[in-house]
Amino acid sequence: MPEHDPFENDLLGRREPTEVLTRLVGALEGPAVMAIDAPWGSGESTFLSIWEHYLINKGFPAVAFNAWETVYSRDAFVTLSSDESVASSTAAPSPASAANTKSNSTPPSMPCLSD
Repeated sequence: MPEHDPFENDLLGRREPTEVLTRLVGALEGPAVMAIDAPWGSGESTFLSIWEHYLINKGFPAVAFNAWETVYSRDAFVTLSSDESVASSTAAPSPASAANTKSNSTPPSMPCLSD
């Protein structure tokens, strides 16, 4: 899938649901949980991959987390929170870097895409 245009090879019309969900996530003002649910083999993983690239292209921070790859863990949160790529992208700024910023606002929520 081309990262610059995740819909380039999409024959199933996933653009509209992707845009709708992106507007929904963009309007959230607090924590939320969202489930993408369909029968096995219906394309949830492909949809989430498309949505991940779309979010990134629109300037949203996004983290892809494949729960099937971490099925050995009894607690998915522990696995997710111990992933260095996730931790570095969601870490709070250090006190020194926070002092050097013009605004000390809360960072936007980060969609976490899990299949």
